Amino acid sequence: MLRTHLVDIGGTLKAFKNGDLTSVLMAMVRHHMIICYVMEVIHLKKLRKFCFVVIVCLILTSCASNNESVDKNILPKMQDGLENSDILIYYKQDIDDVNNVTNSKSIKIWYYDIDLNDDGLVDKIVIIRSSLYSGSQGDTFDILIRKSNGTFMNASPFSVIPLYTQDNIPEKDTSVAILKARSNGFYDIEIRKPGDIKYFKLEFDGARYKIDKD
Repeated sequence: MLRTHLVDIGGTLKAFKNGDLTSVLMAMVRHHMIICYVMEVIHLKKLRKFCFVVIVCLILTSCASNNESVDKNILPKMQDGLENSDILIYYKQDIDDVNNVTNSKSIKIWYYDIDLNDDGLVDKIVIIRSSLYSGSQGDTFDILIRKSNGTFMNASPFSVIPLYTQDNIPEKDTSVAILKARSNGFYDIEIRKPGDIKYFKLEFDGARYKIDKD
């Protein structure tokens, strides 16, 4: 087609020199159609290539999305639970026990607000430190799921876990991340801590969070 197009251009120039305007106009129409065809072929090739790149990117993004996080590490963002009314109500008996039973009468509560299942109700991740609720293996780690009646259900699989130092700051290289991946409608939770098992993931089984052993 390109060779025919070049020959036709030569004929058009000859017709132009001879003053044959009708032939010139007809030839211009043919040239325009050929050029449009060539451009369409080029455009389609580019479009196919573009679509291929987009599909590959979507596949890669989909594969990586489960490892992405809503919040990479909530530990530095946790707040003082003794200044939160929900915490004071839920842990009233625990706080009273510390004040009445222990000599130190010291309790530290950290919490982080997050809607773990996007139901519009604010859930809480809580860490408690006191002589009654901490030990050599760490501090109490609770996951409080708020129910529709306003009360909380503790869905944590742990009793204690080491995440904070004795100076009440996060241990080096520890983190609690909220992942984009979900199990039964709830965000998965990734925890990194000191010790032999440095990393594990929590998945909601429909009733509470369980440690994913896969």
